[in-house]
Amino acid sequence: MSEHTEQDLLLFLVLVKNNGNLENLVSRGYQYSQIGEMISYCIQKNVIRLVGDKLEITDVGMDNIESMSKAEGVSHNQILPQKEYFLEQQLKKYDIFVPENFV
Repeated sequence: MSEHTEQDLLLFLVLVKNNGNLENLVSRGYQYSQIGEMISYCIQKNVIRLVGDKLEITDVGMDNIESMSKAEGVSHNQILPQKEYFLEQQLKKYDIFVPENFV
């Protein structure tokens, strides 16, 4: 699991807990095969379980969320900031930001 960042794993577990959309991980640059590997890893470690066609968080997973949230300095009930949307430089007061993929 070393190729996944702690923040991405926390995001994944919070998404599973809240029945969220895993497309958030795709927008962070993960491929579907990598998300599948993350799911398999978490199932093997008893962090999540597959019930029918849904993923559910286990007690172990909830403990992981709590410990990682403390390490990141956020509550797992908060919305996690998506670092890919942070600007590298601060804008001046009257600057206008237009994203590169803006059409």
